[in-house]
Amino acid sequence: MQKEFNSVKSFTGYFRNKRFKNIIFIFGHKSFFSTGASKDFDIFLKDNNCFLLEKKKEKIIYEDLIEQFNKYKEKDIDCIISIGGGSAIDLGKFLKFFLAYKRIIFETEERYKKKIFHVVIPTTAGSGSERTRFAVAYRNNIKISLDNKLILPDAVVFNKKYLMVAPEYVKACSVFDGLSQAVESIWAVRATKLSRKYAFEAIKLYKKNMFRFLISKELLYAGKVQQAASLAGKAINITRTTGPHALSYFLTADLGIPHGHAVALLLKEFLEFNYTYGDKKTKKNILEIILCFSVKDIQSLCDLWISFMKKAGLKTRIKDILNVELDFKKALSRVNLERLGNNPVSLGKKDIKKIYLNIW
Repeated sequence: MQKEFNSVKSFTGYFRNKRFKNIIFIFGHKSFFSTGASKDFDIFLKDNNCFLLEKKKEKIIYEDLIEQFNKYKEKDIDCIISIGGGSAIDLGKFLKFFLAYKRIIFETEERYKKKIFHVVIPTTAGSGSERTRFAVAYRNNIKISLDNKLILPDAVVFNKKYLMVAPEYVKACSVFDGLSQAVESIWAVRATKLSRKYAFEAIKLYKKNMFRFLISKELLYAGKVQQAASLAGKAINITRTTGPHALSYFLTADLGIPHGHAVALLLKEFLEFNYTYGDKKTKKNILEIILCFSVKDIQSLCDLWISFMKKAGLKTRIKDILNVELDFKKALSRVNLERLGNNPVSLGKKDIKKIYLNIW
């Protein structure tokens, strides 16, 4: 069971009694200082034996993971704190797993050799990583995943004010990442009654509050989208993501398009594809999504999605973002087959190429 804290103060009060000896403190340089978190944790860092690990890159690179593991493997780490977006949290998950087993390992359900307490403090409202049992890194621009129940964070600190200072584009990408996760989890092969409950609640919260969050300085809306992101994270922790995520990694790893924007570009195409070629159950799921978005049919939903993106300041075609031609051979090699297999409708090479061309 995850512990939850609604302020840094309540968390640090709890932490005093834990007596951890060696802590890795992971932070993103920009967000750590711009959010005011550096001031919030100033006394904490002075009072505890913390190894500071600044996450400088947008995505986690496998070779960097190896370097960090080797740096800390003899430090007898018993706690990791991750403050930042999804990749900062995922970095903590990887290190927790590797350091617990004292080796680079991706697949095991054995008990940890060493218990390491992981605390996460999200500064974005979209990744949902604080609620999931998986982490993502890249090796030679190909996505690799760690999926294990043991890396679900032990504690989450929610602080609405940390969400407020991010640039508008970063906020928009985060929101669309979470909203896309919620939509995908509804039609996912692994969907359950509980995951669908989480997902529909997340969609309703995003729909009602996302644009207010993007333009307003009121903490109320930050809290609502943070709640939505958490629900979407709970949903995909059960279901995993599907087609839009499977095809998005090429756009992020090779073209540098932020993950949330990449997924948003693809989701509209999968709404159409899954509805057109899906079985009766898939069509029913998408009709429920249509109803949740308060529109009348699939075309209206696709139009609404594009209008949402434009309103949030996200370009809806790659040609409007980059002057680059589609390298389909490379794109195809980057498709994540595990996530694609969770899509309710199978895709062939021609289907994948058509989807990429449609967003180009």
